[in-house]
Amino acid sequence: MLGTCGTMRAHSKRWWLGMIALCVLASRASAQQLVVADVSTASFPLVTMQLFSFDSQGNPAPLDPQRDRLVTERMGVVRQTTAVVTCPPQWEPAPIAGVLALDWASELVRSQARTVLQVWEATAPPHSTLGAVIFGGRPYLASDFTASVDQIAEVLSRADQLEVAVPHRALTDSVLGAIPLAARSSQPWRCALVVTEHLFPPSSPPGLVELVRQTGVRLIVLTVGHRPPQWLRSLCAESGGIALGDVTAELLPLRVRQVLAIAAGYRPCTISWQSTYDCVGDRSCTFDAPSIGGSAAFGYRLPLERLPMLDVVPRYRNVGSFPVGLTPPQEVVLTARNADLTLLAITADQSVQIVEGSLSGPLLLRKGESYRLRVQLQVSSGGRTVGALRIVSTSCSGVDAAVLAANTEQLSGSAVQFLTPATDPTIAYAGSFYRIEWVGALPSDSVTLRVQRVGDTLWQPLAEKLTVAAYQWFVPQKGRYRFELRDRTGRIQALSAAVQVIKPPLSLVSPDVQSARVGTALEFLPPQLLCSDTSQALRIDSVRFVSGKVFSLARGVPDELPPMQCITLWLRFSPNSSGHHTDTLEVYTPVGMQRVAVEGYAPAPTLTLPQTIWVGTMPLGTMRDTLVQWLTCATLPQQIRLIAKWPDTTQLRLLTIRQFTLTSETPCLAYPFGIRAERVGRTCLRLLVEGSERQPYECVIAGDVICAQPYSGAALSVPRSIVTQAGEVIAVPVWMPSVPRTYRTMQRPFRFTVRCNASTLLPEPPLERGTIADGERQFTVSGRGFLIGDTLALLRFRTFWGDAPVVQLRIEDFHWLDDCSIGLDPVAATVFFTDYCTAGGTTRLFVAGQPPRIDRIEPQPSDGIMHVRIAVDREMPVQLQCYDLLGIERWRADLGTVRGWVEHMLALALPPGQYILQANSPFGVSRTLILLAR
Repeated sequence: MLGTCGTMRAHSKRWWLGMIALCVLASRASAQQLVVADVSTASFPLVTMQLFSFDSQGNPAPLDPQRDRLVTERMGVVRQTTAVVTCPPQWEPAPIAGVLALDWASELVRSQARTVLQVWEATAPPHSTLGAVIFGGRPYLASDFTASVDQIAEVLSRADQLEVAVPHRALTDSVLGAIPLAARSSQPWRCALVVTEHLFPPSSPPGLVELVRQTGVRLIVLTVGHRPPQWLRSLCAESGGIALGDVTAELLPLRVRQVLAIAAGYRPCTISWQSTYDCVGDRSCTFDAPSIGGSAAFGYRLPLERLPMLDVVPRYRNVGSFPVGLTPPQEVVLTARNADLTLLAITADQSVQIVEGSLSGPLLLRKGESYRLRVQLQVSSGGRTVGALRIVSTSCSGVDAAVLAANTEQLSGSAVQFLTPATDPTIAYAGSFYRIEWVGALPSDSVTLRVQRVGDTLWQPLAEKLTVAAYQWFVPQKGRYRFELRDRTGRIQALSAAVQVIKPPLSLVSPDVQSARVGTALEFLPPQLLCSDTSQALRIDSVRFVSGKVFSLARGVPDELPPMQCITLWLRFSPNSSGHHTDTLEVYTPVGMQRVAVEGYAPAPTLTLPQTIWVGTMPLGTMRDTLVQWLTCATLPQQIRLIAKWPDTTQLRLLTIRQFTLTSETPCLAYPFGIRAERVGRTCLRLLVEGSERQPYECVIAGDVICAQPYSGAALSVPRSIVTQAGEVIAVPVWMPSVPRTYRTMQRPFRFTVRCNASTLLPEPPLERGTIADGERQFTVSGRGFLIGDTLALLRFRTFWGDAPVVQLRIEDFHWLDDCSIGLDPVAATVFFTDYCTAGGTTRLFVAGQPPRIDRIEPQPSDGIMHVRIAVDREMPVQLQCYDLLGIERWRADLGTVRGWVEHMLALALPPGQYILQANSPFGVSRTLILLAR
């Protein structure tokens, strides 16, 4: 879709909504129109980039493959190349089922929540649904899937700010996490969208990657004020989503609009270009898209295996002991690795003679091709002879060397010497890494490196059996040190100059000991944490906790430390066990690393309660109490108080009594929660338990309200027959028989239609008179819940002489008027009038007759086949019914209108036993007992 503030062309009109409001961002958003999803160097020198493109209002805008092709790479030199641009076919947005996870411990995110919802409402494709959770130390469900953004906004307006936020928990919680909630939708495009100011952990938390892959939910993350870690960016891209960092309040609406397009199926363009082999691993680039008036600045890093390198075999070799003179020829093999190379020159020390393979000019080596030389070493009488062969090429190592050594039979001294430290004293910053280097010892001459603090007598080993000529030493906080090298026999080979440790121009201030209970999280901001002692700004390379199990960074870290100033960082303490906890915070800068101990204490809990209580699924309309047997138990006697908190205190409720005393005799509390299922979807209640401690304990009560009938087999029922006379008022109850007692208090609204004979039955107020067509009256009845017991409605009619002695009263089109509009089957009642008959097309009053008589039943007992004689004193309709002794109807037959008498054969396929046979007519009933035997 492509457009500007004045003109727009789009695939979906829905995507246009809200563009006017976003036009104000156009002047600031040109740099945000191109969003780099991924850059791959797997097929280097072919580089491939996945790029989402948008217009200045955030609408999807595919690139023009003919105009948008220029890539600029900066790797020491500036190089421009033309890319191949491939964009997916025309895009049609698909409905989204999204779950929005908002960082409710961030003031900025809370203030922008309504803006995010407005962008969703203006941007999401038709038929999209949205759910929302807020998160602190754990997630809380604000709303299950709904099409009403206003409903979510109203719920969020009542939510208090939280004190701490752990973003990954908002995704992985099995009941209220954004990913499990989104996975419940049947929509093909499902996404979890996280907006957070707090940091994700530096490595993937357990189970998150597997959860995303198993559910197929697209993961989209917007981090405010910092960049998401690489593992999170990769996971989002793998899921079909995206992670964008350094989002500001100003850019948040635009970013939300862009990621919603991605969630709705918008796919990136593929940008491919041929780069060049170069020795610069970190490359900064620009891609220009003049068709939409934007450009993208990005970078990528080539790993070592992608850089042109020259393999030299051997690089180091001790050829053994020889008399003075030339050694036997030694072979040196040069191989081009990763790319084609050019050998420019090969030179040798005076002690090395090239026997075969000298270069007369530059020589091209193809990738994987080898070049062989044969050299000899001129052994001197000095005890050890060392010579080097130097190879100059276009590889990234520049000059490579093959070093050979040989010994004479009598050693007159060591040829080993330190290159660094070489001057006395050499300065090194405390907390930094110092590179110790030496020459003369080869890989085949295993050595031991030891260190001594000047003034001490003891030497401490740093490394043993070294086969390289260098070592990275972590500089202690203070002191003066020197080093020695010993050979495999323990003989001293070399002694270094001294290294003087000085304080780096920065320092860390130890924060106060923190206290938090097991299972909770505490965020704290020390007054001062990192201070600069230099007039130059110091770049902060990284900040990390050594263990990272209970302490972590809570929010973003600035890029640099201002000169001569102190800064602080938000830290998080999340103890997983009681007791004392210690970790070390390390801050890395170009002038060294500083570290400081961070301590915390987790007291043993005095109350225990589950993290989550699942009350199961509840049909809409349920009103009942659910008893939780072990809500909380106390390790110490104390008074406790239960507090119901946001979000849902209507459907999940506490009872009137909320204060209790737990003693050593009764340390545990069983508590009934009131359930009132009024809205379909998942819901939760945040329950706080205040005890003797300052910080309350917490658990979440959660359950699913489902769209279903109140109970299995739910059905309507009315009286089968009603006998009346003209001029009376009859009451017709509408029942839902066998309804469980827990549902009789539900207040679900309903509506049904009544159809009846217009000439004989007139609805009594408050019933409507309805409409009449073809002699039939029709009107609707509405209600809410049960009137009493299992009675949904009581219909009152006044009776009149009409055109029929028997009429039907039908109840049809019953539906619940809420989120679950499941209907019930229609039912009907038969109304018999006893005071009139119809003859010759006229209606007249007559004297009531006698009920029908059962004159004879043969045989008795019977095997189920019997003959029955029914006699009447006047013409009347007759119906036969058979009941068991529990009053349950087992059989019926309509004999029609009987004059005088009639014989009827019964075939009853019933078990042996006693049954009641009833003859029913408008003038009454008669009954008799029958016996079936086999």
